[in-house]
Amino acid sequence: MRILWITIICVIIFAAILIIAGGGFGNKEGDGLHFQGNQSILLFAHRGSGNYFPENSMAGFKAAMTSGFKAIETDIRLSKDDSLVIFHDENCMRLIGIDTTVYSLSFAELKQSHILFNGSPSASTVLMLEDLFRSVKDTIVIYLDVKLHDTRMASKIVSLIKVHHLESSTIVANSNMFFIAWIEFLHPEINTVLEGFTPGKEWVYNLIPKKFKPDFLASFAEDVNAPHMDWIRSNGLTDRRIVYGVNKENYRQALDAGIQKMIIDYDSTLQDEVLKYH
Repeated sequence: MRILWITIICVIIFAAILIIAGGGFGNKEGDGLHFQGNQSILLFAHRGSGNYFPENSMAGFKAAMTSGFKAIETDIRLSKDDSLVIFHDENCMRLIGIDTTVYSLSFAELKQSHILFNGSPSASTVLMLEDLFRSVKDTIVIYLDVKLHDTRMASKIVSLIKVHHLESSTIVANSNMFFIAWIEFLHPEINTVLEGFTPGKEWVYNLIPKKFKPDFLASFAEDVNAPHMDWIRSNGLTDRRIVYGVNKENYRQALDAGIQKMIIDYDSTLQDEVLKYH
């Protein structure tokens, strides 16, 4: 029993330290944002123009920019040699036809295989995140969907963003609250997104201390309902709510629900909408 009480007291003390270090509860001071893409409506091209080009390829990203997108979404993993690579799946089979994990291959080995598109090898090869940064610079907002959750990964991404001076044109997304809190506390100039923020988790946001709070909240479009959007509006978070899984079938529904930032699977039928917010 004594050990139990000591454990409880230690947990309470640790929680109190976190709350104090995090600036207490409430909204972030100021707007909490350092973001050049904070206009009302912002559309992100999901993995570039994945319906027309290999996903997460330079060709797809540039095609999205040519189509009028002001923002793109991409996925980040680590290779065997600790390179930050643009790659969605943990296993390489679907994308480059090799039945092994990304982290078991070096970047040079990944780059040897061409990205598959409609089942066939394309002209595109796997990119490093730095390749994308060097190519687009700060001409477009980049949403980085980080697939690993450890602070070493976070540190590498933050360092690369700072080297290229892209603090105002990148947002770092992760579903792990500790990952987000670590960045927010140590690097508040970096924009962050807490993914998986579905209806029913509103109370979690209120319990996050100010200095640990994410800048944006994200989930699949299908998970958003009217009560959740009422909560978003009442807390002044409308311009910080992002939904992914948007396509030509549900785009209008998401817009009517009050969503202002969407990660969409681009289809030419949405071209007029993209140009509307160019």
